Amino acid sequence: MSNQLNLKRQYTRRIKMAEEAVLLSPFIFPPTQLSFELANRVESLLKNVNLRVVRFSGPLATKETAFIHLPQHNLFIYLGHAKKDALCGENIFSCNLVTVADASIFEGKIIVANPACESARELGPKMVELGAKAFLGSVENMNAHFNEAEHNYMDDWFDYTLTFYRSVFTKTMGEAVEDWKFAITRYMDVYKAHLDDWPNADWNYSAAKMNRDNFVVLGDVQATVQSEGFEVTTQREKGFLEGLSLLFNTETLRRQWNYAFRSLFSFGAVTATVAAVALPVVTGYAIEKGWLTKEQGDIARAVIPGVAAVAPSV
Repeated sequence: MSNQLNLKRQYTRRIKMAEEAVLLSPFIFPPTQLSFELANRVESLLKNVNLRVVRFSGPLATKETAFIHLPQHNLFIYLGHAKKDALCGENIFSCNLVTVADASIFEGKIIVANPACESARELGPKMVELGAKAFLGSVENMNAHFNEAEHNYMDDWFDYTLTFYRSVFTKTMGEAVEDWKFAITRYMDVYKAHLDDWPNADWNYSAAKMNRDNFVVLGDVQATVQSEGFEVTTQREKGFLEGLSLLFNTETLRRQWNYAFRSLFSFGAVTATVAAVALPVVTGYAIEKGWLTKEQGDIARAVIPGVAAVAPSV
């Protein structure tokens, strides 16, 4: 009798463990501060549907900690920088939190990479090829939205992304992606209606369209995390970091900032950003020290954005 009871306890524990999720959320390199806040809300959604979650954030979101816990979980969620063959983790320069070489470890798992750029190009297909149940991610870059004076675009991003995650936890993976696309389309319709009176509607329309059209489910579209449902909250998810978009006001810098720095969850975008921020400072310093001729300095001020602010002409 004692042995039967012990076996029953072990069996029950395995069932519960299979309903858990591993959630990884880096937060150092922009815009992962935004996806970190999103991960906080995703974690709350998991708990609302009685899914126990193991969460690793920032420097703790490592390959070692993730892989130690992975065997006891059937759902792996990542929010952060990525490239076509890897999820970067906190170290975007090595970008090796999860690579194609690790794909076989995810056999039988559901993997969700949102937001994460290009992860469904090579990493997702390799995981599914080696036995993953399903992979949900984008074949292109993914964008975040930021609040502007005319509209709270960031709030929209939180809302449609959390709509997706609610469906991941309560529906099939195929239905979750369809709900993602439907939710984004509603906001795209709003932006399209305000192209003439919202200065940033055009960029946010294009960003939302990229998020919608390039997000896919690979593997079993009928895969589910669990069958138990929950009541979806009707309150709009509130964004944060309002006013961040006021850092730059001109049209050219607004578009450059939106695309290269704030919005892309990609390894390449961050590399470009470091160069874009460092180059004006280094060039300005060289002008001040007299390392460049006056003619070279004038050309640098005219060609390289930001140099004129660092080293104005005399």
